[in-house]
Amino acid sequence: RYYELNSIAYYNYLHLFRIVKSNSELFTRLDAISSEIRAKRTELKDINGYRIINKRVKQFLNAKPVVEKLLISSQWN
Repeated sequence: RYYELNSIAYYNYLHLFRIVKSNSELFTRLDAISSEIRAKRTELKDINGYRIINKRVKQFLNAKPVVEKLLISSQWN
């Protein structure tokens, strides 16, 4: 099958939008989570999965302004 890139991108956008909207409470807690990770970095560094968790939190924090803008300007709000 042939799919246009626009339709795939739009589907992915809608999927991400639904996930983020349903988990919007997470965004209010991200700053606290990030602060805790930074404060306890030396203790947590040796725990299995620390790098992955830290990376995901940073990705969410980087995406937060974009997602908030989408939620505010969205017609589905």
